[in-house]
Amino acid sequence: MAEQTTRLPVTVIGGYLGAGKTTLVNHLLRHAAGRRLAVLVNDFGDLSIDADLIEGGDDEVMQLAGGCVCCTIGSDLMATLGELRTRFAHIEHVLLEASGVALPGTVAASVALIPGVRRSSVVVVVAADRLRALLADRYLADTVQRQIVAADLLVVTHAEALGEAMAESVSARLHGINPTAPVVFAEHGRIPVELVLEPALTGAPAPATGGLAPRPLRLPSARFTSLTLAPAQTVDAQAVCAALADPALGIERAKGLLATVDGASLIHGTGSRWSCEPWPGALPAQGPRLVVIGVSERLDPEAVLARLPGFRQVGSHTL
Repeated sequence: MAEQTTRLPVTVIGGYLGAGKTTLVNHLLRHAAGRRLAVLVNDFGDLSIDADLIEGGDDEVMQLAGGCVCCTIGSDLMATLGELRTRFAHIEHVLLEASGVALPGTVAASVALIPGVRRSSVVVVVAADRLRALLADRYLADTVQRQIVAADLLVVTHAEALGEAMAESVSARLHGINPTAPVVFAEHGRIPVELVLEPALTGAPAPATGGLAPRPLRLPSARFTSLTLAPAQTVDAQAVCAALADPALGIERAKGLLATVDGASLIHGTGSRWSCEPWPGALPAQGPRLVVIGVSERLDPEAVLARLPGFRQVGSHTL
């Protein structure tokens, strides 16, 4: 038991694209009450840490308020966690934000096999206003259902406008898929931080044990395409949002930092929710970028570029 408590706890935060994982992470950082946390993400561009939480950084690490840090996940999860423990011995808890199309249960199983760390719990964020459509989608239902099944705690977002009856329906649907995980509704990611940082309160299972070698962090299948686009000049952020919001384009998620005549804007959207916000920080070192993700069978790169005059494709990969 003593060895168990000295291992660095890792909480995996999963959930489908646009569910609100970043908002939850920011809430946890703001209300850590002195706990020194580390946030691991696939890329800094995937996680918009609020500007007033950032104190400084270099190419690999962002220094956050209150002794917290934010690091990228390298190609080897075991090596990344090992380096984190070596460089930042003061860290007390790790929040690992999984990709929106990853299976958090698989990620947590990999974490449980890494020496020196332990699986704390799996928290899955679910957008109430998209749940029914996602579970009815022949391409997406399996991924979303497997994410929900893996959860020790289900955090429901975007339920404010649904009404009490619909909220109860969402809760019942989630309990039907995962009968053991508590369901908590969160407005703007606000939940008691103890539910995540003290997982015993959620009834999380004990970490898996065994002598197997750690497995690499993998995504479930080659069903998603990610496009990286770059504009040739400043853009009208609102016009870009309006163009991307067309459901005919097959976009599941888009996020980017773009230069505008007034400075810079953060663009992000999923489903019918799109927003353009002023960005107080610097643009990425490689310049303005926009990342678009969609189901491979539905996303048409040529159609997307046709809606965004002045943009060019600078990258593409399969998730």
